[in-house]
Amino acid sequence: MDIWLPRLTSWMVILASMIGAVYVAQCIVDGNYFTILLIIILVAGLFYILGLYRYTWQIALLLDGLGFIYAPLGFKVSATEISIILVVALLVMTWWRKDLSLNKRLRGQVEVFFTLYIILTFLLYAAVHFYYFWKNPVNAADYSFSNSLKQTSQICAPLCIIVFVFLKPRIFKWKNIGKTLVNITIIYLIIDIAIRCYSLFIGGPGVVVNGDDAMLFIPGINLLENVYVLRYVAPFVVLLGALLLFERERSARCPVSRIKLSLLIFLGFIGGTLSGGRAVIIACVLFFLIAAVIKKRITLLVLTGFIVGGVISIVNIFPDLIFTKDMPEQVKRSVALIVIDRNAFYNARASIESSTNWRMTLFERALDEWKSSSFVFWVGRDVYAYNYDDILEKSLKGGYEGSMESSLRRGATHNLITDILLTYGLIGAILYYAILVWLILLLFFLIKRIPKDQGQRDIILVTLIMLLYHIIYANVGGGFIPNGLAWLIALCVAMGNSWFVNYETKESPSRELVR
Repeated sequence: MDIWLPRLTSWMVILASMIGAVYVAQCIVDGNYFTILLIIILVAGLFYILGLYRYTWQIALLLDGLGFIYAPLGFKVSATEISIILVVALLVMTWWRKDLSLNKRLRGQVEVFFTLYIILTFLLYAAVHFYYFWKNPVNAADYSFSNSLKQTSQICAPLCIIVFVFLKPRIFKWKNIGKTLVNITIIYLIIDIAIRCYSLFIGGPGVVVNGDDAMLFIPGINLLENVYVLRYVAPFVVLLGALLLFERERSARCPVSRIKLSLLIFLGFIGGTLSGGRAVIIACVLFFLIAAVIKKRITLLVLTGFIVGGVISIVNIFPDLIFTKDMPEQVKRSVALIVIDRNAFYNARASIESSTNWRMTLFERALDEWKSSSFVFWVGRDVYAYNYDDILEKSLKGGYEGSMESSLRRGATHNLITDILLTYGLIGAILYYAILVWLILLLFFLIKRIPKDQGQRDIILVTLIMLLYHIIYANVGGGFIPNGLAWLIALCVAMGNSWFVNYETKESPSRELVR
């Protein structure tokens, strides 16, 4: 039973819309964009309560794929904060509904039990850690409550999403989940690529706003687009499109579906080329080949190998003819690793080598600081503010050394291992990596239990591969579990719960799964 809401007659809606339109027009004339923003937030909240809450995971994945950062009120709101808001809203709206709870049979599984309680243990540890250093900062002059809260929310928000699905898995509804995911990814890929092309067209890879790199900045509403979003999105969409396309039974049913999946894969490679990530194109090709192996498309696997080998050969034989001097450095950076000639793409290669050396040095210095005292060794330290000292360091020591000092102060060391050790200590690192291990075991368990003829099994497989990819990526480039990946894990748990419900009631497993 849904939440009771009053009936709205058509004339009431029309009248309210007319009044609202007149008021918004007046605000535009007066230049009062802040009021317009508040109206948009209120209307969006009203629609969400009225029924959009049923599509929470779709909304969350779309916003995460767009990678927008909103700063309309003077502080930043990204996918992390939006995910927290959505989870809290869902919990408030559904806390009384016992019919949404986890199936008892699934709850008793070892993989579910340990995953849930290790996550809860880490969340408790993070909360105590945040409170302790708030009251007892290591360096009171450099302590920043907002920075500490931001870092805590970044690591805890994805885990809260996963915990919520263990509490209320049946709130997640789906119909043709593969088709829905494909539609969502095509939408945000087209938007991301359009923004990237526009930025390159106007002559630069992006702008810097308040210390953040951005591909797009709209002053009126202070909207930024994350410059790094395509580096994670591109491999995901290639893997998703390839696995669904190579499924023999489904791909033979509808020509339109095959066209959409082919378009998704094509856009994924385009996005990877524009991402500026040094290994994103390699990851896209690797995921495409992995999908061909999993689906036993041997002929396609061999053909793809010949095509990739041919493209790499042509690029290395005629680099000057294919990649002109006018080509953006961001594109050159994406393909620089497949070019053998070290003189080709000199600036891009220099940028990659400088970044690699910088990260290796930063990794060693972070380990030294972690081992500097027994207290930091076991529980870490707090996160320092980004303030005048950071700017001073960069001006006195230069961008290379100054950025390293700033990264150490903020606990953003571009490596998951040192990020965790430096800020949460050995205890936090053990708990966090235990979470990653048990999430892998949980997804393996769900893959084994859901029948092979269920399309949802491919979605779980995509999630598992992306989790493994994230662990490798994070231990090279840093970052906690992405919000989009957390929502996918939540979907997998919900699908597994649905199968167990039908198994217990001796109904066909497909009835709930294709709903």
